Amino acid sequence: MSGLLLRLSFSFLLHCNGICVFYKMSNATQIGQITGRPSGDNSGFESGDGSGGRPKIDGIEYDYVTHVDINGDSSIPLGFNKDDDPQEVARNWCIVHCVDLDQMPRIVEHLLPMVDPVARAQRVERERIAASKQLVHIPSFVTCCFTLTFSLSLKGSIIMYINKYKYIHICLYIYICVRQKVCNYEINGKMQLQPMLERVEQTNNELKEEKSPFAVDINDKNNKYTKAFRVLFDDILVNQKLWHVNEFPEVICELIIDKLLQWPSSKVLPILDLIRVLMLHGDGVEKLGGNSKLRESVVKHIASEAGQSDGNMQMIVCRLVCNYLAKRPRSEDERSGKEIPQELVSFIQEVLSNLAVAANNKKSAVHTAYIMLAHKYYLTNSFFFLKLDDHYVMLWYGKFKVVESDLYLVMTSALFELMSSQELNDKIIYYCLSVIGTIAWASSTAKQEIQEVYEQQLKEIVTKARHDNLASLQEIGKDLWNLFEFK
Repeated sequence: MSGLLLRLSFSFLLHCNGICVFYKMSNATQIGQITGRPSGDNSGFESGDGSGGRPKIDGIEYDYVTHVDINGDSSIPLGFNKDDDPQEVARNWCIVHCVDLDQMPRIVEHLLPMVDPVARAQRVERERIAASKQLVHIPSFVTCCFTLTFSLSLKGSIIMYINKYKYIHICLYIYICVRQKVCNYEINGKMQLQPMLERVEQTNNELKEEKSPFAVDINDKNNKYTKAFRVLFDDILVNQKLWHVNEFPEVICELIIDKLLQWPSSKVLPILDLIRVLMLHGDGVEKLGGNSKLRESVVKHIASEAGQSDGNMQMIVCRLVCNYLAKRPRSEDERSGKEIPQELVSFIQEVLSNLAVAANNKKSAVHTAYIMLAHKYYLTNSFFFLKLDDHYVMLWYGKFKVVESDLYLVMTSALFELMSSQELNDKIIYYCLSVIGTIAWASSTAKQEIQEVYEQQLKEIVTKARHDNLASLQEIGKDLWNLFEFK
């Protein structure tokens, strides 16, 4: 292709919180004649299929289609509807086709006569109403993200100029998107190693005196669990900096699952606290947290009489499960929604049901741990929502055509009782409303049940949140007001 001139042009688009700023570093692209009839009469404009209807560009209909000459040797169509914003249309067209924004006024001047003031005002009002009803914090899995995306614009310039055998015009766009909402796991890895060791040894000695089969004879050098016990407390728990690369020994898994975790529920608290910390071990999180026997034992302890009355155990288990949800490995199929961790779902549901009493505990650390677990549970599984029979349900429910869950009512009743019986700080109220709103968003059946049982109480809480000084509470209060369609 002799005589081909390569012309490289780099354009930068900074997109931050919905505001676009366009930068272009190249020789100026000039626009020439702008052709088109600025009138309400579409005669003279032919549709793409030759039927004489509304004109089209790439199959999309417009009220008007005008043409803009570029550098005197090519003409690019520009579609416009009578309720469009001329400034926005002209700006977007210039960005897509790598035209300097200095050329915008000429395009805007050409488009202004095509605007229907009545249609434009009606559209602005529709968009205002839609924006006022848009949910900001519901569902709770809307997360903060910082993305850097590179895209190469080929459609307009490159294809056109290659056909003309003149030059190739390449545009490079950089989008930086910043959203304000943050939903992170509350990973809790703090511990006091020496007090934990002393408590474990003390309880172990008590069980040894009682001749319990689950006590470990620490002094028996021939016992395989003796060395594992010492490695656990003298090596693994001490060197946490290597947890992301070190392998977690199978014998220690056996020690914890088959021995220590089988202690009576009234004495197992230090072991649950130990497992909470080990959920942050890169290899141990799946070997322990993914073990069905460990899960059964945890549920058994929190469902016991001791577990239902011990707020400290409830808090520790909530943090344990939060750590597991945050650190557990996930396959690509699970991340994409093709694989559903059904066993994990059942486990979390049992945990949340048995820990509902924690929501009503007067200790802030206890009910906060439950609320954070409930919130993170819906956040974790938010990628598995789909629409089925006009009900938004979690995929594992949708797979079996189950659109109701007792867990919804258990959780909402616990949260409403907490909000009505105790003075809570703004953070806890926010997360309570976030959980309730996400449940209502996920299941229309649950939403109806909440309205039937708690409508007046919820309306009072939401009204108070809408008038709070904290912006996030105002926004989530507005979300729930729109979601439940309060008047």
